[in-house]
Formats: sequence, C-alpha cells, structure tokens
Amino acid sequence: MKRWSGLPPGFRTSARVGAALALLGFQLVMMTRARFDDARYFSWAPHDSQNEYVIEVLSEGRRLSDEVVEARYRIPPRGVDPRAIAHVIRLVQQYEAENDPDGSLEVKVRWRTNGGPERSWRHVR
Repeated sequence: MKRWSGLPPGFRTSARVGAALALLGFQLVMMTRARFDDARYFSWAPHDSQNEYVIEVLSEGRRLSDEVVEARYRIPPRGVDPRAIAHVIRLVQQYEAENDPDGSLEVKVRWRTNGGPERSWRHVR
C-alpha cells in the first residue's frame, strides 16, 4: 500500500536539492567573505597563513611574566596561530575591555605572517 504524503510528486527531491544548494551557496558566500575579512569562523576557507606572535604586557614599566600573560589571555604569550592574527588581537581586546577598564596596562602584540616583516599592534584606550 502506497502512503500519500500530501506533497506533489518530486517535491521532496526538489526540497532536498534546494536545501543542498542553499547550504553550498551560503558556504560560497562565506568563503568569498573570508578572503577579504579576518573572520573565518563560518566558512571552509583555509587557514592559509601562519602567524608567529608575541604578546607583551607592561605594568608600570615592568614586563609581566609569561605565566601571568598566559593566565590572563588563556593563550601562550609566544606561539603560532594558523588563523588570522586578528584572532589573537580580538582575544586581547576583549579581555582588556572587560578586565582593565582604566587601561592601566600597556599591551603590545608583535607578529610575522608567513615569515614576512614584523608588524605590531598596541592596545590603546
């Protein structure tokens, strides 16, 4: 006995194809966006850059230890991140915005992307 689904013939197939095309279209849009933006969280865009970074934090002119910096930002103060360097910078910005509202610490992130020239970013209030 054939069950009647209440849907026209071929509707299920076209709905599946439509859902698959929508998903692939979304991924294509996000991959294209990732090529021009730092955020690559929702796409299959490759992590095609290696960012060697160092985070330095100064308090009243004295450098905080690597252990304190790692506990503060929950990432190693020296390392390699395969994502965009903006990932590391955003972690620092978010922590500082929430935990150092008066901006009493000086934070500097230095990095090299794919062995290129050194660049830096400084946390400014």
